[in-house]
Amino acid sequence: LLIVLVLIYYKPYGLIDFEKFESKNLLVAEREGVANCFTTLKLKEDSTFIEKTTCFVVNEIKGTYRQNGETIIFSTSKKYAEFAILEQYPQDYRQRYTTALTKYEHIQDTVGYTLGVILNELSK
Repeated sequence: LLIVLVLIYYKPYGLIDFEKFESKNLLVAEREGVANCFTTLKLKEDSTFIEKTTCFVVNEIKGTYRQNGETIIFSTSKKYAEFAILEQYPQDYRQRYTTALTKYEHIQDTVGYTLGVILNELSK
């Protein structure tokens, strides 16, 4: 029992970091919702993406993407946003983020779901 408690203290996220086996992150965007729910979207170097939503349970969606200028088009087997647009946050709303990634369900969607970008190396 002592060994288990020590491992939990020193390695709270597990013994193996599986993220180091994945390709490099090119874009990371996040959003904190109500009840401390958290969404993180990572666009990888090998044209794949992973979105994790933590809200009482962890939901993960994986798929591929392609970039067309400031537009990112998603492809996945599950129900997910069709595309997202990178844009600058308005000066009045800037706190932690200067760039926003707004996801849209379909082309007629006018509201979208905005995430704050914390890492953007897509244009490099």
